[in-house]
Amino acid sequence: MLKLSVPSSPLSPSPTKIPENVLIREIIVTFQGVDSTFFQYEFLLLLPSSLIAASSPSSTSSPAISRSRSTSTTPRFVSSKSARSTAASASFLRSPPSLFRLMEGTKSEEHGIIRNSVNDNVNKQLYQFYRFVISLEETNNAAIAGGASFTFQQFMFQCEKPLQRLTYLYNILFCGINLRGGALASSIATFINHGNQDYRDLALALLIDVNRFTLKQSWEWAVNGRLLDIHAEFFVEIVTPAANSFESEETFNRWTEMFISILRVISSYFYRQRMIPSFFPASLVRQIFDCGKSIHFIRDSLQDHKWCVRGTELSVLDRCSLSDYTPFETTLQSVYDQAQSHILHVYFDEYHLFAMLRLLHQFYLLAAGDFYLEFISRVDSGFLTAPTEVSNGWLQEEFNNCVHRTSLASQFEFLSQHVRLNRLRALSPFDIWKSPFFTVECEPNLRVIFSKVEMAKYEQIFAFLMSFKTQSFVVQKIWVDQCCLSKELDRVNIVEVESVLDAFNLLRMKIQSFLTTLQNFYFLHIIDKFYNQMISKLKTVKRFDTILELHNEYLDSLCHYFFVGNEKHSIRILIFELLEQSRVFVGLQNKLFDSINEMIDKKNF
Repeated sequence: MLKLSVPSSPLSPSPTKIPENVLIREIIVTFQGVDSTFFQYEFLLLLPSSLIAASSPSSTSSPAISRSRSTSTTPRFVSSKSARSTAASASFLRSPPSLFRLMEGTKSEEHGIIRNSVNDNVNKQLYQFYRFVISLEETNNAAIAGGASFTFQQFMFQCEKPLQRLTYLYNILFCGINLRGGALASSIATFINHGNQDYRDLALALLIDVNRFTLKQSWEWAVNGRLLDIHAEFFVEIVTPAANSFESEETFNRWTEMFISILRVISSYFYRQRMIPSFFPASLVRQIFDCGKSIHFIRDSLQDHKWCVRGTELSVLDRCSLSDYTPFETTLQSVYDQAQSHILHVYFDEYHLFAMLRLLHQFYLLAAGDFYLEFISRVDSGFLTAPTEVSNGWLQEEFNNCVHRTSLASQFEFLSQHVRLNRLRALSPFDIWKSPFFTVECEPNLRVIFSKVEMAKYEQIFAFLMSFKTQSFVVQKIWVDQCCLSKELDRVNIVEVESVLDAFNLLRMKIQSFLTTLQNFYFLHIIDKFYNQMISKLKTVKRFDTILELHNEYLDSLCHYFFVGNEKHSIRILIFELLEQSRVFVGLQNKLFDSINEMIDKKNF
């Protein structure tokens, strides 16, 4: 604000006239941010309305200032013409102090590099204004010394354009007063298409530096994988799970090393939507995000600090402008291709992704059918013939023997490194198959693909398949027992039971057919089909994200057909009702065979 300050003095009760040159000098002093004899420099406040009222054509103010009214804010100038000129320029006269106050409120390192770069650019604009003020002061001093006349109208005419420019600058900055980073840049960019050329020029002048700093920040992230963003100005952020998300502190301490490794892997990358500069093309934003995510993944998750990007020069940013980012986009495409190629190489060759997928396919999805038939029969026999010998060591030995005897023999070394049998807690062969009896261990970085959520889906599918596999095995044993029983009946010549056994055998065949058909459908038309499709697509991928998408799509397809998470589906309910009926049939078989054996014993006796 520019407020007239008149010192009160009882020795000078009469009005005092102010020459125009003195008035000009007083205003020039306030332009420099200090108090003058008659005007005070204050921030934020607007010029008093009395200034405008005093200059209106109907004003009857006399051209003098009364020293006895020191609290008055109504200035009285040499002539009403000068007063009207001052009032007409009131909105411009308050531009410098308003802009100074606005600048003072944003001078802090805490506001980030974008805000400070804007402030630096504003200071350049103010430097030009200060040079202009100096020239005004020199002209006015020359007029006071007896040189060419310099009227107040001439003064205001020369001030109009610079002060108007400061007003526009103030308006631009005021729109982004509470913003930072990309949000501030977007706020300034809205003035690029303003109808006033001065607004457009000022906005472009500010954005040139902002664009340069934003591009450098984007370069650090996209090419070097470093997120130098302590003030949260950038449009990318990294979020990692907190340690308190673990079940207990003891668990966290016990697995600290593994936690740190996994923590690097499961870091999540997100957009800060409000920080995306509006003048950045959407394709460029996506490229910056993807490149930085890939490089950061290599550095932080894969812990590969020796690998470096080839063929990149920071000078490429100098060839970019607000209307053309093609050189930077071309460089980013090269960076992204190199990073993705390296990540795929690590996962395919060092982490053996295909071998791990095959292992999950064979064990969780029962694709190793010959192994399971052999292993289930051995475990079942062990529980029936020598239950006291069943132990963890015994189970591991039988497991190894079955691997060597089946199609898994060639993978024994890989299996021994990644498959661990769980502690044996089952009291019967039926209990051991209710959940996976094994745990698959893999590289921590593979947990990006095989997370807890995905592994839980595998386990649910395993339980579904194993319930039918074991039931089918039990029904097959009934046929073996029936054959032995039929021989005994032929020997003792009990003819009346044969018709019962024939009917029983027909029902068994229907149950066996249902179980076999259902398993064949799942193995041939669901599991193998989707697995082969996934493997075929994985061999041609160019992006690591595609691996995640394909594996998620594969698991989602399996879960759909196995009704995972949809236990109330009518087809699932029907399937498990039929499974329950087969179990009831097995229970009746035991009673029937016991009765027939009792008849045979009586006949023999």
